[in-house]
Amino acid sequence: ERDIQEKIDFEIRMREGICKLLAVSTQKEQLVQAVKNLMVCNARVLAYRAELQNRKEELASCGAGERSSENGTKDRVACRAKVAIS
Repeated sequence: ERDIQEKIDFEIRMREGICKLLAVSTQKEQLVQAVKNLMVCNARVLAYRAELQNRKEELASCGAGERSSENGTKDRVACRAKVAIS
């Protein structure tokens, strides 16, 4: 959990820096690159937070023991995705 939290903190600091860059940018290409980087940072933060939440849920379910679903459906597991912007 700690390594994920460190990654989240890093991305938040990056996002703050990108926002400062956006505030002073005057060239169109700089703005486009900054916005792209901001979107990537936001996507990473969301992915890290989801992973952290999944780990917390796994720890909680391990502590509670194996349980089968009441209606007989299988537990769903989210897939891990990568974001690429070109």
